[in-house]
Amino acid sequence: MHKDTATDTIAAPYSRTNPFPAKMLVNRRLSGPDSEKDTRHFELSLEGWGLSFEVGESVAIYPTNWPSLVDQIMEALGAMGDEIVPNNRGVPTSFREALLRDYSITQPTPKILRAIAEPLDHVFLNEIEPFRTENPSAENIARYFCEKMQQGLEQSNPVEIAEVKVWETDIQSATYRPGPGR
Repeated sequence: MHKDTATDTIAAPYSRTNPFPAKMLVNRRLSGPDSEKDTRHFELSLEGWGLSFEVGESVAIYPTNWPSLVDQIMEALGAMGDEIVPNNRGVPTSFREALLRDYSITQPTPKILRAIAEPLDHVFLNEIEPFRTENPSAENIARYFCEKMQQGLEQSNPVEIAEVKVWETDIQSATYRPGPGR
């Protein structure tokens, strides 16, 4: 990588520790909807980078969480963001930086999913609530998971569940999407 002579700008000191904040222009899934792999085509804007990109050079991508979502989480927790916490490698960093760059904050952890699924494991679904009175179809199980996760979230932060998908077989699934404000 070298100085961009077309714009004649001096390269900013972007590096692994000071990455350039490129804007994603295109995020298109290439793999089919039923594929086990999630292969994507990304296009990034390098406007303001000050460098040109040559064929054969590489770029590392460091994704971040949405700053507005991080702010909502900090507000719900009463945090300022400058509290020192360990990042995902155990290195001390600010709470805001850890939420922005180091932790997945948009998907439930396996521990949460296990806590919700465990009561359903190796039991007759028709013998537990709410399935004593409603059909334990994939659609209703997806709604059950969504409602249980949302209950846990309401106690700790303002995040809402967008959708829950339950697979019946390797090619059949049911998706539940709660209405707004649920």
